[in-house]
Amino acid sequence: MKKNIIKKSIFILILIVAVLIIIIGTSYAFFSASHNSSSDSNVGLAIISLDKVGTTTLDLTNKLPLEATIKNTGTISVLFRITPIIQAQDGTPTKINFHSIDNFVFDDIGTFYYTKILSPGQSVDFVYTFDIDTNYIDDDNNVVFIDYYVECVQYTADAYKEAFVSAPQEWNDIIDAL
Repeated sequence: MKKNIIKKSIFILILIVAVLIIIIGTSYAFFSASHNSSSDSNVGLAIISLDKVGTTTLDLTNKLPLEATIKNTGTISVLFRITPIIQAQDGTPTKINFHSIDNFVFDDIGTFYYTKILSPGQSVDFVYTFDIDTNYIDDDNNVVFIDYYVECVQYTADAYKEAFVSAPQEWNDIIDAL
């Protein structure tokens, strides 16, 4: 009887040690396993900068052409659009009538779409004029503030159509022909 108990105890001890070895070994393998992989890929960067902004305030009694320079500082060719935001000194929105500009198509809200591809390192001058409905400007205040909103998208087959869904059809037709 005593021999049976000793045999059972040894068997249980061996079984416990075996289970512990399996658990510890599996845990060690799981937590120490690694996989290394490397791959070089470059999708490019679409970055533009707004440089050489002329005046940011304008006295409406002295109508000068306004200008800014847009430069592609990224690594891929892009299409871009720019929206001059013009408002009265007190923050009142203005009604603006833009005049057409070479190499740009503009929509009815005053966003200008560049009709060419802007390559990396290339820049373009954005020179424009406009008229403001003076009913929107206080008689004592002939000064407006000018800010710009600029967006770009990588020049690929249909990326610009997805990014610039509100673009005028005239602009889409020009870009499709490039």
